[in-house]
Amino acid sequence: MDLITTEVRQLFSDWQRNLVPGSASGSTQEEALVRQQELEDVVEKGPMALALYLRDQLGIDRDAVIEAPLLPRILSPAEFRDPPFTLERGLYESWRSLVQPGTASQPLYWTLCHVRWLEDGQLGDQIDVSLLQGGRDGTAEARTRNLLRRLGGLAHVRGKISVLVNCPLGRAWWRGHVGSMAAEKSSGALTSETAHRVLHARNAAWEKLVGDSVYRITVSNRPEIRAALVHHYREASREAGDVNADEMQRTARVLARHGSSLASDLRPWSELVELTEAAAQTAKQELAAEAQ
Repeated sequence: MDLITTEVRQLFSDWQRNLVPGSASGSTQEEALVRQQELEDVVEKGPMALALYLRDQLGIDRDAVIEAPLLPRILSPAEFRDPPFTLERGLYESWRSLVQPGTASQPLYWTLCHVRWLEDGQLGDQIDVSLLQGGRDGTAEARTRNLLRRLGGLAHVRGKISVLVNCPLGRAWWRGHVGSMAAEKSSGALTSETAHRVLHARNAAWEKLVGDSVYRITVSNRPEIRAALVHHYREASREAGDVNADEMQRTARVLARHGSSLASDLRPWSELVELTEAAAQTAKQELAAEAQ
């Protein structure tokens, strides 16, 4: 996206940090509260007011065209905050050739997309419900955090994982992308849609999986390992029964204990499947023992 310049990146960072001060922010809590109230007032005025506010905060000319993948229709607040699988799958299928991982990893990119969607009326009129409400929304700061996370992510607070798990429409693309990569490494045992369905089955499981991938366990980033893990839970879906988040996370961590000796790219698929099944049994045993 041509609009993502060094200047716009800095304005975006300053805007977020002034609304939700971090350790490196020069803003006081009192100053942040004023900005948070200003943001809430803008949201109450509707989609176009918020879109103009965001353009002004990011230094984007009001007549500059924001190139963003389109939504298929107006989304309800519930669909926006947690897209059902059919919608999420459709989004990924229509966006897969338009969005690249390097772009999709940037909270600023998704925030600019939301500006376009607001201007096109695709997020509906209840943007206060979509962006501010839900979760811990009892304070102005909590509501502000909700909005910033959902628009693109709050990296200076939650780190790189935020755009992957907190931005619902960004998360939709990422789950589809990771599912597609898993299917490619599954020797035909998984389709891209099945893998995506598993990753959609429970938001908490997805968050734990990518959280470990980003912060703890680099071996789980290996596409063959991730494919075997997804394959183990291939029957899971939000409708048929979701994934036990703790069990999936522990299974990935048990697999990671093999470390570099695993040589996943050299092992046959059948062996990776067996290793994952054994890891899942170990994970269940460990979790059961810890629960006693």
